[in-house]
Amino acid sequence: MASTIEMEFEACGEAQRRETGRLLRESGYDIYCAESVMPPNNRVTRLLGRVISSCSVESALDVGCGTGILALIAARRCGHVRGVDISPAAVECARGNALRNALAEAVQFDLGDAFEGVHGRRFDLIFSNPPFYPAGRPRLDAADISLLPIQANGLIEKLIHSTRHHLNPGGRLLFVTSSLSDNRTIASMLANLGHRYSCTLLREGGAASQDILLWDIRPS
Repeated sequence: MASTIEMEFEACGEAQRRETGRLLRESGYDIYCAESVMPPNNRVTRLLGRVISSCSVESALDVGCGTGILALIAARRCGHVRGVDISPAAVECARGNALRNALAEAVQFDLGDAFEGVHGRRFDLIFSNPPFYPAGRPRLDAADISLLPIQANGLIEKLIHSTRHHLNPGGRLLFVTSSLSDNRTIASMLANLGHRYSCTLLREGGAASQDILLWDIRPS
């Protein structure tokens, strides 16, 4: 599996180099991919995008919005969508993509670390595609992968512990991890908080890749 992880990491880097600075057609939108921002056409983003496209709510929040592709997908069936990202480059990129696709009034993007960018607002749906790979790492092993979704800026931990303060009654949180993530720790955190949740297989990776898992959480 170690060699597979290395291959996936290299493929991720190659996709970043190939797509940076390009205007891509993805999910019916014209999306510009800025430097250091995750390309919108990777398989995990597409999988989560399909789930989000079936969600019809009044308000939604994309935490870690990147290029903004998932927020734009959500805008098709949601009344108002906001996106936040800790990266100024990502926020600028996402705002440009909203303008490019005539959605600047429907989707708003703000700079902030997780919920810092929404100033106590509440939503019907919160979703996130946390990073699987650490940026700038020359080598990667299974331990890096298992810890990253929890430790990368503490994003998943912030989602799990803070979402209840930012969801409307009956709202839900969606995010993805892989089969190499520390999913037991995530499940333990959710159970300790008393949250109702499910974890389902979105895509089976087989021997050559990671399984992709969808977490669907309804805070108590």
